[in-house]
Amino acid sequence: MAVRLGWQAVINVAFGVGCFLLAWAVFQRFCEREIEGPGAATRAVASVMVNSMGVRLRGPRVPRPWRDALAWKDFYFLWGGRVGFIIRTLAYGGALAFDGWGVATQGTAFATYSFGVQSFPLMSLAFSIDLSVMAARVFRTELRDQTFSTLAMLPCGVRDIVHRKVWGCFLAAAPGAFCSLGIQILFLAFVPDSTLSGTNMSTHTIWGIQVATSWLGRVFVIVLIAWLSLYMKRGALPAGWFLSFVASTLVSIIAMLILTATSFAFMRGSPVLIVYGLPAITAIVGLFVSWILYVQGVQRLQSLAGEE
Repeated sequence: MAVRLGWQAVINVAFGVGCFLLAWAVFQRFCEREIEGPGAATRAVASVMVNSMGVRLRGPRVPRPWRDALAWKDFYFLWGGRVGFIIRTLAYGGALAFDGWGVATQGTAFATYSFGVQSFPLMSLAFSIDLSVMAARVFRTELRDQTFSTLAMLPCGVRDIVHRKVWGCFLAAAPGAFCSLGIQILFLAFVPDSTLSGTNMSTHTIWGIQVATSWLGRVFVIVLIAWLSLYMKRGALPAGWFLSFVASTLVSIIAMLILTATSFAFMRGSPVLIVYGLPAITAIVGLFVSWILYVQGVQRLQSLAGEE
């Protein structure tokens, strides 16, 4: 008796296998620090036993440093180097290739219709989590290891150090950014276009505004998490997500009240001002707060470098 597997089963199995391989790949990197305390002896004995069995623990050879040594250091020793880059490319590129295959065979991107409930939000969520982890670790790791004061002795300012470390994060996150943008382009290209009731605005315009707003929202979230990591030893990532959700909700409510009170857009049956004004106000406030957190974060790093 032949058993036919639906798309749901295939997707669930593929996602489970992908999560297993990803956890396997990053386990050693997140657990590479020595354990202090009573467990240290046990770990040392286990290490001796593994070495006595002839197992090679040496990882892949790290290439020579780039001209920008700080970006090279973070890229290889924080974000997985070439192995991490390949894993991200395969994981994010798989979703993009799946949607591209849907366009080639079905004429529509799966992220637009049946697969969109899972693939498009899941891809966006995975990329946001990846960026959030980078933001939480990029400076906290240096502060935890008390190495930032050494970096501050380099012949460049703290602001330049921040920019170089952020550049290393950008290189590691490039596959996710490229593939996320590719899926969004497929979505905008193949979503059915129509005109919003009571206006001459197309749904493509509305979706394009939402896509642009989502990228600006990511900028605010990662800046907030990086800023919180300068004050919190643990928990900067969940705290940043929670605070960004609360802040975006409050700003949206206040902006909606202001726009409704000043233009009565809903009463006139013309939501054009709401469609344009609400994302614009949210983006302006988010960018302004992000700039303030960036300036204050650089000052915080300067003071922490002096304390170490």
